[in-house]
Parts: sequence; structure tokens; C-alpha cells
Amino acid sequence: MNELQIIGKKIISLPGRPLFMLDSDVAELYGVEAKVLNQAIKRNQERFPEDFFFQLTIEEVKEVVAKFGHLQTLKFRPTLPYGLTHPACNAAAFIINTAIAIQRSIQIIRVFTAMERFAERRPDATFVDAPDNPFLPSGLQMMQLREMYGNEGAKQILKDYCGIHPGGPRSSITPMEARMIKKTNPNKHQRNEVIAYLLDRGVKKTVLVLTSGLSDKSIYNAAAKGRKRIDA
Repeated sequence: MNELQIIGKKIISLPGRPLFMLDSDVAELYGVEAKVLNQAIKRNQERFPEDFFFQLTIEEVKEVVAKFGHLQTLKFRPTLPYGLTHPACNAAAFIINTAIAIQRSIQIIRVFTAMERFAERRPDATFVDAPDNPFLPSGLQMMQLREMYGNEGAKQILKDYCGIHPGGPRSSITPMEARMIKKTNPNKHQRNEVIAYLLDRGVKKTVLVLTSGLSDKSIYNAAAKGRKRIDA
């Protein structure tokens, strides 16, 4: 498991709250104690408005413990933990101002940014076809997803949040997939990877030619380039 995957597992989603990380997890990543981190934040409260930095309620702690079994020790903390959002983690790194904190904050920002885009859709949603307001990941974002979650994890995210079914048994394509493989799509990396996914899923090349506006040879070349990026 790489560092981005580790950070991704520490980001928490609760109803009514923005995505956040626990103060103890941020402190561990930044190489300080949670007490030191919270003291530094309290000395610089002007940098941490309530929507950046908040204290969890008892009910929220119970929910976090129930959802994340490895956080059982939260029940024994003498005070309620704090949650740090994306900008709070960034501000905290500058306050602590160590090389490790700055380095970690950059990684945290990257993971938060990716996860915040996916959190725009209900996390329990299931898409049979394309969602009404689809999130179409760019080629770079698809690479980041694979780096953070591995190939199988990235495929599951694409399925759950984007209506894309890489490797699935379906031989048809969704309206979203059709838009992504269009000849007019300026993001060629995205188009190539989706074409490769669709062919591997069993969609006929003739269907892709008709849908995309690309030639048979262009479909072949796009799939070859897409597979190289997927396997990279």
C-alpha cells in the first residue's frame, strides 16, 4: 500500500460534514503529537474557521468507530476528537512548518481533491446508466485513481461513481461512455482508456466506430494506447 492509499483510508465522510481527517491522523502524518497539533491550531484560530476545523460530537464519534473498526481507541480519548478539512490540513502544515509536514500536506491535498470530486455524488448511489450530472475523470485523474486504489479499486470507483463498467459483462455502452469516446472529446488520454475498457468488456468494434465517429484503425490505435496507460 503506497502513501496515497494510506492517506485515502484516513479521510472520513459523515452526513452533514465535509470530508475530513481526524486530528490524531493528521498529527501522525505530520510527525507530531495530536496535542501539539491542536495547540498550534488554537494559537492560530484566525486560520481555522468553524467550517475548516470542528470538534466531533459523541454521536459522530460512535458513527466513526462503527464504520472504521481500527479507530476503536477513539472511544477512550478523554476529549472529543477534532476533524480537519482539506484547507485545515494545508494550513496546519504551514503552522507546523517542517519538511515532513509540507510534503505530507501536498499528498493530502491531492487525495482530498480526488475524493471531494467523487463525494459530490451520493456515496451509496448505484448507476445502471449514466448519472444525470456525471463526473467524467480526466486521463490524469484516472491515473491518480489507479495509483491510490490500485487497478481493481479504480475500476470499482469508475463503476460506482461514473457509470463506467470496465471489465463487466455488458456488451452495450452507457450514454456517458458514448460521450467519452466521441471523436470530439478533447481529452484523448481519457478517450483511449475508455475505448480500451469497452473493448475488453466485449463491446464490438463496429459499435464503437458508429458511436465515436472514429475509423476502425483509429479505434485499434486508441485501444492500444489506452491499454498502455492502464497497465503503466
